[in-house]
Amino acid sequence: MCLDTVVGFLLAGVGNVDLRRKANYLIVDSKTTIKQIEDAFKEFTTREDIAVMLISQYVANMIRFLVDSYNRPVPAILEIPSKDHPYDPTHD
Repeated sequence: MCLDTVVGFLLAGVGNVDLRRKANYLIVDSKTTIKQIEDAFKEFTTREDIAVMLISQYVANMIRFLVDSYNRPVPAILEIPSKDHPYDPTHD
């Protein structure tokens, strides 16, 4: 997700960094590679301490094949709009 969205959720107390410095979020910017996004998606969808995963539609489109092939109920994947990219309801 973009920095503004992540900061908002961190301020609300949703984010976490454990003792091993592993975060339960990934900030995606212009320097983030598709591989990093794919790896984070795979990690977050297998962690037992994550029940809902929020991902901006723009980022989800970068790894659409992974998002569409994911079929487990937990964590639930929720695509949200980004302030930098218009939301496309045809991807719902």
